[in-house]
Amino acid sequence: MRGRKGATLTAEAEVFLRHATASVSALEQDVDSVAGGPVEASLRIGVLPTVTPLFMPQVLREFAAARPQAALRGFTLTATRR
Repeated sequence: MRGRKGATLTAEAEVFLRHATASVSALEQDVDSVAGGPVEASLRIGVLPTVTPLFMPQVLREFAAARPQAALRGFTLTATRR
């Protein structure tokens, strides 16, 4: 839900997030076991132009520091790109 003070997840989204996180973690472990070690995938991030300058520079720096081998591609969402 979104309000003046920012956005929060609904109860349903919290449940979904828990399951999705567990699923992604299990998938990463499966890939690692087959590949013989951690494999970095490409991450593509889409952000609204109004929020990009507010937090994305810090997020991208932290991601790059945590996952230096990952390919990161960003793009700005527009009204015509969904």
